[in-house]
Amino acid sequence: KATNLKRELFQSGAGLMYFDYSDYFQYIEDEAFGIRFYKTASEEIVPAEEVTVRKRLNLLDTNDDGMYDAWEEIPNSRPDLQTYAYLPGYLEAYSTLWVPYGFEYGEESIRAYYLGVEGPYSGYVLFYKFAEVGFDLNTVYARWVEAHVFRGTLNDYGEAYKAFALRERYDSDEKPVISLSTPDSDIGPGDSFTVGIMTENVASFADLYDVRYIQLSLWNSEGLVLESVEFGNFMEGLKDVGTFKSSDEAVTLYKAFLNGADEAEAADDVFATLTFSVPEDYEGEIIAVGLAYEGYWDTYGFYPDLPNPAFRDVNNGSVDGFILDYEPIVFIE
Repeated sequence: KATNLKRELFQSGAGLMYFDYSDYFQYIEDEAFGIRFYKTASEEIVPAEEVTVRKRLNLLDTNDDGMYDAWEEIPNSRPDLQTYAYLPGYLEAYSTLWVPYGFEYGEESIRAYYLGVEGPYSGYVLFYKFAEVGFDLNTVYARWVEAHVFRGTLNDYGEAYKAFALRERYDSDEKPVISLSTPDSDIGPGDSFTVGIMTENVASFADLYDVRYIQLSLWNSEGLVLESVEFGNFMEGLKDVGTFKSSDEAVTLYKAFLNGADEAEAADDVFATLTFSVPEDYEGEIIAVGLAYEGYWDTYGFYPDLPNPAFRDVNNGSVDGFILDYEPIVFIE
């Protein structure tokens, strides 16, 4: 629903997002308008004593490709060094007139939203990405939009400045991430290789929310042979029980964490290790493996079970907040 855009914080495939909306944006009169940002940070003044300061931010395009990709921090006392990032006051595309509607702030991107007001796509929203750098979790930022509306400015109507934050249960350096890892070597017909399902901060996050069950699926290129799956000690202080179910092009992993004697070996960050072999007569164009997520029912067919990840707590309730890296490992293409 369109009203959900006004709820400000939402999850997307790219992680946590903040939507910044004002009724006044669509009435911006400038051919190009400016936006700039501020950040609240802590600085140590003496050992074990910190003070909160505001810093000015500049967006930089370090490789001159037309897309901002880095931040420059400037002391708050130097407003003369701060610059605006300029955006179109309107767009004409797809035989439609588009006007500013809002901004989407993520950890790795900033996008402007433009609303179609005249033409075949009137009422639709067009996404205009202008930065490949974003905002840290649980850090307070602010934006200032310099633009004219109703023969005044956004500031005249109290809409130029707005503070925001991407609130999560963890900071940017504590994100619970699940990804794949494999030895860095050439793989071809007749070879075998291992794929580790690696985790970063996952066990601690799972322990915090009493997670007792994790289900993950991987897809693999047709023709690869799954030789083995090994589960180690993942959750410290609990008994790990793991199994799997496979098909020709996918494998689903199941792991439960039970009260009982913990495994003798030390817990580590490897959820599971899979070994694949490539037949001598392999004819596929690529050799690839990836964590699975399917958005449509009609793509579920070649999986041995429901493909999308599941995390459940001690009461069998769903737990969110885990981050999966769906970038596949590709050996040849």
